[in-house]
Amino acid sequence: MSTSIEEKIIFPILKAYDWIGKEHAVHQNFLDVDRAPMPVIAYGHNMQHSYMFITKKEKTDDLDEFYSDALSNLTSLDAKWVKAEENVVSASGDDFSSEQILNKDFLLQAGKLLETDKLHVAIPKRTLIFAVNANASEEELNHFYSNIRRIYEDDTINHASITNLVFEFTDGEYTGAQLIEINKD
Repeated sequence: MSTSIEEKIIFPILKAYDWIGKEHAVHQNFLDVDRAPMPVIAYGHNMQHSYMFITKKEKTDDLDEFYSDALSNLTSLDAKWVKAEENVVSASGDDFSSEQILNKDFLLQAGKLLETDKLHVAIPKRTLIFAVNANASEEELNHFYSNIRRIYEDDTINHASITNLVFEFTDGEYTGAQLIEINKD
């Protein structure tokens, strides 16, 4: 007996802009920006050790409603920030950790932990999300960006890269992004 996509739980899945599956999978541009290195939001089901992406042949309905359903499923997950350093929090390690960047309430929780309304948030690879207090010292911010660059470039981390952008949020709302330069050795 097959199960229709309406009967399975749908989640947003962040992928790199140049993701090969983009041609066939239902997706939309993150923050409505259609250019690299901005990620794309694909949709699919968690199948224990992989994702089953919803194809354009399977789903052609309104993307806004689809996004809303997937976001609702995402926000129902039990994700928690952990303080990694004085001005840095992480919520990494779960299947949809990176996607929590789509969850305004989750970003507000990071701000509360870091006692700020301004955050820089990075999602360098699948299952990873980091946030830093945007008002941290220049030294702390440079350390954060350096760590994000190292993680993004590290091919030994068995998770697909998403983006080398660090997103800026104020009160949980997107306000901009900074590109982290990648070493081209």
